[in-house]
Order: sequence, then C-alpha cells, then structure tokens
Amino acid sequence: MARADYHAQLVRHAGEWDVLPHGLVVPSLPHGTDWRRGFCRGIALLTDEVLVGNRWPALSGALLAELARRCAMLGAFTALDPRQRPRPREISVRFRKAIAVADARRHPKIADGGGTLYWSAAVDESVAGMTVAVRMTRQPPDAPDPGATLEATVLFDLVEVEAGPASESVERRMSDYLLGLPRRLALPAYLPGWSTDEILGVCRERPGSLVAVAEQALGDAGKILRGEGVADGEEESMLLADLTYRWLEDVDDACASYSARPGPRRRDAKGRDWVLAMATLTVDGRNVGEATGNLVLRRQSAA
Repeated sequence: MARADYHAQLVRHAGEWDVLPHGLVVPSLPHGTDWRRGFCRGIALLTDEVLVGNRWPALSGALLAELARRCAMLGAFTALDPRQRPRPREISVRFRKAIAVADARRHPKIADGGGTLYWSAAVDESVAGMTVAVRMTRQPPDAPDPGATLEATVLFDLVEVEAGPASESVERRMSDYLLGLPRRLALPAYLPGWSTDEILGVCRERPGSLVAVAEQALGDAGKILRGEGVADGEEESMLLADLTYRWLEDVDDACASYSARPGPRRRDAKGRDWVLAMATLTVDGRNVGEATGNLVLRRQSAA
C-alpha cells in the first residue's frame, strides 16, 4: 500500500470509535489457594467478540493493558492494611511476541483454548509505596512452555482511608473492586486535521479506562507516519511494543481528549523502524495523564 492508501484509510475512519463489552476483560476473582499475601493468580477470557471485526489490528493492546491494571489492583489488595487503598501512579506494559504475531495476523485467537489468558500478580513492598508485577501467559503457568503474552509493572501510592468492617476480608475487597468496574470499553475517536507531527482525539463517551485511551492515542501517533517511503508491492505493519502511562490525577474513567505525537524513525539491524510516541490526556482543560510507547513498523511484500 502506498502512503496515499494509508492516508485514505485514516480519512475514512476519522471521527469513528469502537465500543466493546468491557465485562469480557474482567479477571476472575482469586479465592482459596489462588492467593496469599503478596500474590494472586487467575484467568481472564477474551472471546471472539473482542478479537475479530475491529478496524485496527492493535485493538487488543488496549484491552490487555487495562486488564493488566486490574490484575495489579487485585494483587495490591492481598498486601494492604484495611486502612489503605491502592492508587495507581504509573503502569509499564510490555507486549510480548505472542501479541505481535496475533495482531499481525488480524486477530486469530490470542490464546489456545478459546481465548483464555492465565495471569499472576506479585507484590514488591520493598519500594516506596507498592509495586505489583503482572504476567500473562497463553497456556497454564505449569505448562512446559506457557508463552509469555504480556508483562507489566504497576507502581501504587498507598492512600489512608477509613477502615471498613473488621470482618472485611481480602476476598471481599477484591470482589467489591471487580463489581465496581466499568462493564465495557469505549475507545476514542481521532479527529480530522492531523499533521505529520501531531494527531488529536477525543472520547465520545466515558471510556471505562484511560489506560486504554492512552494505548489508542500512541497507536494513532504511528498511523500518521505509516506508509512513508513504502514501495509499490509492499505493505507496512505497525504494532505497539510497549507503553508507560503516568497518572497526573487520580482519574480512571472520564471523557478525555488527547494529543499524540510521533518521534523520528530509527532503523534497527533487522530492517524494522522504531518510533517513540508520546501522548497527553486532558479532561476539562487539565492534564490528567501522559504516556510514551515504542512503535515498531515493518515492511513486507503485499503478496
């Protein structure tokens, strides 16, 4: 596809947005032997309704980044005092090769066994606040080769709150958290009028996750560069390899607008182009979050 073809694709979808059932990415509630202090594990189901029929092949990244944040919250609950609440400060997500392959093939099932993901969350209390490391695999963790799908680290501040009932258990706190989550994901729309330096976007309704909005914003930054210098008979795929999102305010679900900016291309030894993208999320004129992420663009024959 020539640069003009990618530009025409951008023009065609400007102002559109996707809404997906968000309950499909709620992690299972750990119980019994699935949790102990500082650790928990479970599963999450991604059905065909999530994996197919989307305009852009990197859509699963928004779902998985938000899922990682939710799993990290569950992990944090296992190590908290009843008078503490975890408030996320920063999340760093690395999308492993399994996701890149799935996206490049336009969403075959992300995992064998009907889209089941196996996750774990481990707490590190040796740093200021609390850090939770999340790992997702396509196969059960005790399989010979579970195949890492995503790795994430979430840094929390611990906020003092009024203690709940003395009988409130860790499982109850996790259950209440899951029950209070938004039940769907409304991804933002990018707006017409972009340049090669910046693209703007806006949430048409409450998104359910500003982490997911940030993931989409970083991807949009790459779309305005896609196809530069591509020869006839070639296509250029684009994937987000990693992202870091920093909360500037304690806001998780609000109608935000964003500005996303790509940096210069840099070529690696394998012939792939890498672009560092940056995005700022704004609500009512206030900057509430900022994100960075590395995009990888690869050219291949269109045949």
